[in-house]
Amino acid sequence: MLFDGIPSFWEGAGGAFFLQKLYSICWAKRNDWREQEENSQGLKNQWQMKLAQLRKAVGEGTREVSWIWKEGRWWGEEVQLVAEEMCWCLVMLGFNAKEWEGQMEYTGVLAVDKDMAHVEGACAYALSQVQLYRNIATGFHLVWKSLKVPKDGGRNNEKEDKDGDGDGDKDGVAKGDEAEIGDELDRALEDEEEHDADVEGWDNVDNIPENL
Repeated sequence: MLFDGIPSFWEGAGGAFFLQKLYSICWAKRNDWREQEENSQGLKNQWQMKLAQLRKAVGEGTREVSWIWKEGRWWGEEVQLVAEEMCWCLVMLGFNAKEWEGQMEYTGVLAVDKDMAHVEGACAYALSQVQLYRNIATGFHLVWKSLKVPKDGGRNNEKEDKDGDGDGDKDGVAKGDEAEIGDELDRALEDEEEHDADVEGWDNVDNIPENL
């Protein structure tokens, strides 16, 4: 029959040679597959690395701010906060003065023609408190008037230093921004002086004595 000689073929030298040849072919193919797999893994790793680099290169979160500029921005914000606290301090002093003004007219149980000395003493004490708060506000105004606080908290100086000028503290702040806090303090003091003129009966603010 056709397949009667096949067992004898595999048992002989021809079968051994054929098996060895088949094994060498399979081994070569296996090496080719492994090499292709390693190449594909390498390409995948390269693609992932490029993708990670692109992700890092895009977006505001990847920008590194130098500690010098970060500290400058932080102190600029602190300057703005101090300027606001200065303005609110004057406002609070004016509010306290007006509160004591409301207590200058004593309306207690001794106010109805019973103890005029007590009424006059309460009015004098309230008036002294009003003058105390206004003197404090005037003193703060004189101290803070010479301060020059930029409106942007010094960020103009920071930008000019980045451009390479190196002397942003000299010309980086506009005159209007420098005098903003001083103008607000001036307005607060003028309001207080006008109110003093109305209370004391003076016709002109310039006529108010300086030794009050």
